[in-house]
Amino acid sequence: MTKDQFLKKLNSKISILPQNEIAKCITFYSESIEDRMEEGMKEEDAVADIGSIDEIAKEIINENSIKYSLDKEKKTKSVWKILAICGFPLWLPLALAFGATGLVLYISLWTVVLALYTVVLAFGLTGVLLILAGVIQFYRMGPITGGMIIGISLVLCGLSLVIMKPINQFAKSIIKCSGQLLKNIKKIFIRKKEVA
Repeated sequence: MTKDQFLKKLNSKISILPQNEIAKCITFYSESIEDRMEEGMKEEDAVADIGSIDEIAKEIINENSIKYSLDKEKKTKSVWKILAICGFPLWLPLALAFGATGLVLYISLWTVVLALYTVVLAFGLTGVLLILAGVIQFYRMGPITGGMIIGISLVLCGLSLVIMKPINQFAKSIIKCSGQLLKNIKKIFIRKKEVA
């Protein structure tokens, strides 16, 4: 195979590459063949000494595809950095607003839980105090009034015990959801590097 035939076949096999890369490769292999010919080799022997066109083309394409994929990845990262910097006046207030809204909602949930616990505590304490008042009223006002007050106090104590379980479950679910939410937020900002 002559030098011109070799270069034409190589050109057709690496035609998927950009023109400047094709020109560099053709120039390199043309000079390599000429150097061998200057050392005393015949043209066909110099071409054969270069190697198989298919292997050379695969190697050139692989090297360039790795190079271009790395360049593309760098450009993508650069674009995101530029967008982050340029969009700072827009995304920072939005992020702060969303964060503040989330915090207010979270505090509101815990305020509701605290209010419910306060209601349960009020029912329980009122029930206990009414038992004492019922006993006193039993002797002062009679058994009907005292019995009615003691009955109301037992209802309040029972309500406080019945309401306590759902409130505890509600509080536990808020704690569980809060933990999951914090993990998800952490994943957004702290990503594990993939092992290549």
